[in-house]
Amino acid sequence: MCRISEFDGNSKMVECPSSENENSRLFEVAFDTVSATGARVSRIEIDGKVYWAKQIEEVKGRSRLFKSSPQCLFDKELAALENLRKRGASVPKVIGRATSFFLLEDAGRTLHSMWCQTGHDAYGRAHATEQAAIALSAMHHKGIAHGRPVARDICWDGVLIRFVDLENYAPALNCQSGFARDLLLFIHSILSHPVQDDAAVMTAINAYNQRDTIGVWDHARTMVRRYGWLEVFTRPLQLRKYPHALEFKSLPRLRSLFS
Repeated sequence: MCRISEFDGNSKMVECPSSENENSRLFEVAFDTVSATGARVSRIEIDGKVYWAKQIEEVKGRSRLFKSSPQCLFDKELAALENLRKRGASVPKVIGRATSFFLLEDAGRTLHSMWCQTGHDAYGRAHATEQAAIALSAMHHKGIAHGRPVARDICWDGVLIRFVDLENYAPALNCQSGFARDLLLFIHSILSHPVQDDAAVMTAINAYNQRDTIGVWDHARTMVRRYGWLEVFTRPLQLRKYPHALEFKSLPRLRSLFS
């Protein structure tokens, strides 16, 4: 039996066709799942192993005016995953692809889920965040910028950190300013969660800073000093009641950390 489920957690059990080719069996289940649910990202569990199927985004309405071709974005992300993995970046393994979707190995829980749950193990959350900072530094020292390393796109399986969702990856960002932007986005995304844990944030910052031999930290501080004053324009939004506008409420703290 195989379990298929949409990203929102809904799931059902289905009979899996017998086959000597495990990948063929997996792709048949994945194809049926993607076709049946229509979900952009679907979780597939087969023989106790978890995989994720990601299909081409269906862009509707006014979004078509602002987004690139869904097929181009799909091909770009798949190429980035395969290329960056060859370069030793912490990204999940691509199991294979079909015409409209590709399959990834499971990479564990997202940091976002850990920072959203007040009851989550504080030590485990802090350790995972520290490991994410170390993995981000390692990626930068390989000359690679993720493009948008936010908490929901960083996974931890208890052993390894993996960065997912590479739609924002671009070779043009593989430079000092791209690395600094990555670092700021990473810390800002952690600060923009219901759980507040300054010690865990500082541990992650120190872990990155101690390994920074290419001046990313100083470049990030320069960016904050140059553009941080724009934060004053978000102060009316910062007055919204909790838990709204956390991404704006966290900006003063971000400025303080990089001042």
